[in-house]
Amino acid sequence: RDCLYLDAALESQIRASAESAAGSLRTDSSGWVSAGQLVEPLLQNLCLSTGDNSELCYCLQAWQNLPDHYKTNASLGKEEALLVSSVVDRMKRAVGDLSDMTTSNLQPIAHAIGSRTDCDRWTVELFTEEVVRGGPAFSVSL
Repeated sequence: RDCLYLDAALESQIRASAESAAGSLRTDSSGWVSAGQLVEPLLQNLCLSTGDNSELCYCLQAWQNLPDHYKTNASLGKEEALLVSSVVDRMKRAVGDLSDMTTSNLQPIAHAIGSRTDCDRWTVELFTEEVVRGGPAFSVSL
């Protein structure tokens, strides 16, 4: 039980840190540095939090294989920027696939439960969207 509470607390702290940093990002180099530093721990957390996560693990490995100055330097050359962009695009696709899978698995259940409990239609429709927003994938998508 203590491990579950610890996991929930760590998840909450990671999410709060990501949202705080995402809210304060600027287009200058200091904003880029903070965003680059957040990607790896958020992606590690997502890999640990999800099953069937091979694509997410490949994304993490690709990010880790980038040279450090690529992740923390806003003034990259064209080739370097394209390489970083390709890794970020792969992460976007993996997070999108995870969100789609969560939606396709949970929405039918939400409809079944909602129809039997006389829930408002809008709450049933938003249920899986809120589940996705509450999960670790949302922090990575910021």
